Amino acid sequence: MRDRDGKAVPDCAVAVDSVADQASTRLVTMANGRAILFPHVAGMAGEPLIATASCLGTTTSAMVDPDVADGVGAAADQLGEIP
Repeated sequence: MRDRDGKAVPDCAVAVDSVADQASTRLVTMANGRAILFPHVAGMAGEPLIATASCLGTTTSAMVDPDVADGVGAAADQLGEIP
């Protein structure tokens, strides 16, 4: 996650939910503003996911493809900026 100035936002809660089988996991962004998801370990491989980030009073969601390399980074771009 990044703020309006493009700076990383650490300690953001990220909920990742499976569209197909109701599996879910919770992550927290690191100092670089990213959260790492291992979909196979979380039992979410091969299915669409919804990532919902909550930071600084703002919540936003985006679809994530777990089969695309660096999908979490891509989702962070889709989630947008945190004010």
